[in-house]
Amino acid sequence: MTKFQIIIYLIVVQFSANALSFGECVADPSSKRYMNDVFYDKYPKTFIFKCSYDCLSSDGIVKITAISSAISYNLRDDARKVVCEGVKVKEIPYGFEFDKVIPFFSHQTRTKEIKEWALKNIPVFTDSSRKLLNHFYRQIDEVAKSYLVAGRTSLFFKEAGEALSLIVNEKDEKVLLRQYLVLLNKKLKMGPLGHELTSENLILKSIYAHGRWMLPNYVEK
Repeated sequence: MTKFQIIIYLIVVQFSANALSFGECVADPSSKRYMNDVFYDKYPKTFIFKCSYDCLSSDGIVKITAISSAISYNLRDDARKVVCEGVKVKEIPYGFEFDKVIPFFSHQTRTKEIKEWALKNIPVFTDSSRKLLNHFYRQIDEVAKSYLVAGRTSLFFKEAGEALSLIVNEKDEKVLLRQYLVLLNKKLKMGPLGHELTSENLILKSIYAHGRWMLPNYVEK
């Protein structure tokens, strides 16, 4: 990396931190430190590393050191997956180089440390999660429509489709969504969701598939 590139890199990182919204975090890519030595191991191999993040709460910016792990199957994975959360690289003729750092909503993290901080300091439903929620509702609306079609011949799908439609229609109040999130979290504490064909299971699996970042005990993979 040239001196000019380093200067641009530092400017980008500082700008990203200053542009944080409440509840968001941004990585400092230069802070990455490996915690295991697998560089000369055969693929696949698991890298364990830690990074420093700036996260914005109501009290200001907090620095969090979080541990990540990534399974790499090749050199391409080494470049694209073994990075701090939110860091993007781009492919160039002779390999990969740093591209940008993207802030992310703290509850959608892949790290235990940031998730624990978010649970104590950041509501799941806030302005910073609006984009994620809108995406969730679009996905759930599509699932609901397909379930209602299948519900012409199945009561379970009909009931699930109607419930998911209600979740979409009450997106401002989120009463039903909150109830199902509590139920889903309770079920997951007892183990993975089963394969039973019931309306409840269809609903919970749909919420888990598209909105698991809202769960208190879930860390995004």
